[in-house]
Amino acid sequence: MSETANADLARLFAENARAVGAGVLEAKNLEEALALALKVTREKTKAPDSGGAANAPKTLFLADVPDELYRRFEETAGKEGILVGRDLAGDFGEGPDAAFSVALFGISETGTAVLRFDSDDSRAAALLCEIQVVALGKSSLVPGFGEAEPKMTEIMRETDSRLVMVTGPSRTSDIERVLTLGAHGPLELLVVLTED
Repeated sequence: MSETANADLARLFAENARAVGAGVLEAKNLEEALALALKVTREKTKAPDSGGAANAPKTLFLADVPDELYRRFEETAGKEGILVGRDLAGDFGEGPDAAFSVALFGISETGTAVLRFDSDDSRAAALLCEIQVVALGKSSLVPGFGEAEPKMTEIMRETDSRLVMVTGPSRTSDIERVLTLGAHGPLELLVVLTED
């Protein structure tokens, strides 16, 4: 796909993701996307019902991050008083404040990120956190569901992983049309479009 086509798909993705309530930022690479996730976690205000004091350590679950990068960010986060982990029950006890995942690809026409969860911890963390940060490579964007379906079918044939399609933060409403955010997943979704 040409650079112009990628730029057009990225622009369309960002427009549609913002339309459904997601935040969209850009970064050069995965390391910069992780730095943004750390920043978002650092700036997050602990919820009063989080089971702990407002000065309890902030927590960030990291999925799909290479070991060397994980170790560096664990050290950096530790210096800032942020607990980073990969083991949901062992590291956090309850849901993390934020979770970081890497998308397989994105669907531009709807602003949807397609994620693969190889572990129950990764899937649960993405649902239990208040802020979900997703890194998405611009080169992995497809125009619509017609192009996404064969990719998803191939992935599901090759692995027993679970695919999850995320379009905006969690929201639901009752019969009286009262909108509730975060009932079935994160209150906030931040997609970081990366160059690679």
